[in-house]
Amino acid sequence: SCIMQLSPANEETRLLLNCLYMLSKRQDDAPYIKAVFELRLASCCGFMPDFSENCSCGNAALYFSLADGISKCALHKTSDCISISPAAAKICNFIVSASLRDALFALFPSSGILSAAHVSEGFLCFQLGFHPKSLSYLHNIVKKTL
Repeated sequence: SCIMQLSPANEETRLLLNCLYMLSKRQDDAPYIKAVFELRLASCCGFMPDFSENCSCGNAALYFSLADGISKCALHKTSDCISISPAAAKICNFIVSASLRDALFALFPSSGILSAAHVSEGFLCFQLGFHPKSLSYLHNIVKKTL
């Protein structure tokens, strides 16, 4: 009998195909689906971010470190930190911790989605060490900011 060998990129391929499918069905949710792709891709590559509600010191986390991939309070904020709302942190945390199916089919208020999309893009670009040309192209063809 023949046993099918799984390639190392199967998870990333499945993520891409599922996100493209969802984009074809829910175009209005593009910023959210893009955030799902970015955060799940970062997690697949070993850069799973931690969107805890509190900093390691116990204070409320109001910032997210792009370098460390962790939530930080105002006291422990570093130069690579960007602000993150509690709603965006909850959305991002859900995206990285839920199943891919649940993450793709979830519906959230739009108020937190744009902030979550900003954080996810910033984190992925920081971890990659560059801004992908495909992302620049996407921003050029999309009328509203993702």
